[in-house]
Amino acid sequence: MSRICVGMSGGLDSSAAAWLLKREGHEVVGVTFTAWKEEGSRKCCSIEEITRAGAVCKALSIPHRVIDAKDLFGAKIVPDFIESYRRGFTPNPCVLCNRYVKFGALLEYALSEGADFAATGHYVRTVEIEGETLFARAADPKKDQTYFLCEVEPDRLPYLRFPLGACTKDEVRALIDGAGLPITSRATESQDICFVPDDYRDFLRARGVPEEPGDLVYRGRTVGRHPGIAFTGFGQRRGLGVAVGERVFVTGFDPATRRVFLGDKPSSSRFRLDALNVFSRRFGSGKWDAQVRYLSPAIEAEVVLSDGGAVVTLPKRVDLVTPGQYCALYRDGVLYAGGRIAELLD
Repeated sequence: MSRICVGMSGGLDSSAAAWLLKREGHEVVGVTFTAWKEEGSRKCCSIEEITRAGAVCKALSIPHRVIDAKDLFGAKIVPDFIESYRRGFTPNPCVLCNRYVKFGALLEYALSEGADFAATGHYVRTVEIEGETLFARAADPKKDQTYFLCEVEPDRLPYLRFPLGACTKDEVRALIDGAGLPITSRATESQDICFVPDDYRDFLRARGVPEEPGDLVYRGRTVGRHPGIAFTGFGQRRGLGVAVGERVFVTGFDPATRRVFLGDKPSSSRFRLDALNVFSRRFGSGKWDAQVRYLSPAIEAEVVLSDGGAVVTLPKRVDLVTPGQYCALYRDGVLYAGGRIAELLD
């Protein structure tokens, strides 16, 4: 059997993953990261979660390690979050956290401690295809999390294990109900943007991002003012403070002039990805299934590689294709590449 370090949040899924691996006979070590300051209503790696993870590890009779990753989180995740909003992008910090913390620092710690693998409670599978280890969609399509893993470094995949990849959420809840662990099967799940207390705008202000007002432009004319590009989200409809006789949305930004453009609900059928994260030597220009948001359906698209990135063309316009978010590229449910949406071309 193997020695496996399991990322433990104290929640339902990571606890179930540790329980399953222990039941299989592996030598399991629970690892919890303190990744940011414990503040706000959507705390990640809070004292409460660390305590809960420790209680689960004690019930499983496995060691529990708490690792300080605040500096890593502060260097890799938070600056990108802030700079993205300043550029008019809508960031997805969970994708970068998976790259640098959950499947970066966790695996590095596991291997340094003599473990064979690292594991988490993500709903994802790995498959072997022609000698390559690749991510594949989970058995439960409603919980599949491969989209969030599209930036994980490819050479790490052979060392990762996902015990919940073949499970449905209901099966995991039933497992916890019968496992005798000190958590409930109805435990609250982790939230996106876990390090933001409540409103990302307050988070930006607290970290010194100034308000830089500019014009709201609709059909070529100024119809109002905004507090700053960083505080105005792509696709935003509410809180704009304008009345033009119809619903309008934020459709784009000009950082150089601080103008924010308004119009119909934004949509796109063609966009550019910046530097691609490629998982397979078989990936190249051609037909791939493109997913542009978590749990949105993947749509067959034409992908053309260009200058380290790619241009993706969809067969129809899709609402709220958002610069700063990620596009994951699949074939037959297997993840082959991913990249950040850098520019809408149509």
